[in-house]
Amino acid sequence: MHAIEAVSAGVSPIGNTSHDSSHWDLGSSFFFAGTVISTIGYGNIAPSTEGGKIFCICYAIIGIPLFGFLLAGIGDQLGTIFVKCILKVERMFRQRHRQISQTKIRVTSTILFILAGCLVFVALPALTFKNYERWTALEAIYFVVITLTTVGIGDYVAGGDRETEYRQWYKPLVWFWILVGLAYFAAVLSMIGDWLRVLSKKTKEEHLTVFVNSMLWVEEEEEEEEMEMEEEEEEEEEEMERWRRRKRRRRDGGGVGGEEDGGGGRGGDGEMEEEEEEERDGGGGRGGGEMEEEEEEREMEEEEEEEEEEMEMEEEEEEEEEEMEMEEEEEEEERWRRRRRRGRWRRRKRRRRWRWRRRKRRRRDGGGGGRGGGDGDGGGGRGRGGEGGEGGRHKPQ
Repeated sequence: MHAIEAVSAGVSPIGNTSHDSSHWDLGSSFFFAGTVISTIGYGNIAPSTEGGKIFCICYAIIGIPLFGFLLAGIGDQLGTIFVKCILKVERMFRQRHRQISQTKIRVTSTILFILAGCLVFVALPALTFKNYERWTALEAIYFVVITLTTVGIGDYVAGGDRETEYRQWYKPLVWFWILVGLAYFAAVLSMIGDWLRVLSKKTKEEHLTVFVNSMLWVEEEEEEEEMEMEEEEEEEEEEMERWRRRKRRRRDGGGVGGEEDGGGGRGGDGEMEEEEEEERDGGGGRGGGEMEEEEEEREMEEEEEEEEEEMEMEEEEEEEEEEMEMEEEEEEEERWRRRRRRGRWRRRKRRRRWRWRRRKRRRRDGGGGGRGGGDGDGGGGRGRGGEGGEGGRHKPQ
């Protein structure tokens, strides 16, 4: 009966905490505030009044994002410290063991630092809680892991036993450990996430390389098939050429034989007509196989005629293209001549301008000299006239 009453009152039968909301002191209040903004939420202490619940809601809405920023900053600082330490360890390993590959050194150094962090943030706190809270080793490790992963079941809480007297600095110290431990776990999880991203990129690159290789293989097969088809077509064309040559030789041989034996009579064409008449009359006793051969020959002749027509069309097109090229060349020559004429006209114009300017300058220079000379001569004339006047005046005396 007492156990049932205790459970109904909120006492945990397997843990050391009770859900009494009236046990508030400075350390418990600080610890409760930390569990709220860290989203751990043990539940061993809870607000009972309406004002306390409203304040808890507002505090959680504002405090959780701010605590996330704080946790991210601390995690970045720890990450940089870990990276520097890992690089130092890598240098030490390289100096001592140069034969070991770089990837192995990096993996071993990261594992060592993860183990060191687990020793500092998991093993030592678990040992402390075991001795101070009087828990077993499993219970202490269980509390540490549940706390640092922000699960916060609340069946085991550090500083939650009312029978033991805790010091004032105990719960704030536990909260400081929670803060740094969460930052450490965040840094480790971010490091693992980076590794997974790198691995995913490598796998994507491998898949891309496989896909590209498969596409190249398919393209090579298609090219080989095309080459085979082209070779087959070339062989067929060669066979057709051989067959045409044989047919021409037969025709030439039949025509020559007809001219030699006929003595001015019918040649190969006459023999062909006689053979056709024999076929009509039934002479010669040729069977259906020969008729099929003749039909094939006729079809081949028709194909040859079509090919000749195509060749003629191609020749005509080539002639037209040549004519177009000739016209374009003539147009280019005309343009060049026009440019040359324009250049000559411009040169002549420039020369005319230069000559006109030169004449103008000469005229200016000559006019100035003539004026100067005229002034000198006039002065001289005046002087002479004066002298003559004076002489005229003095002569009568």
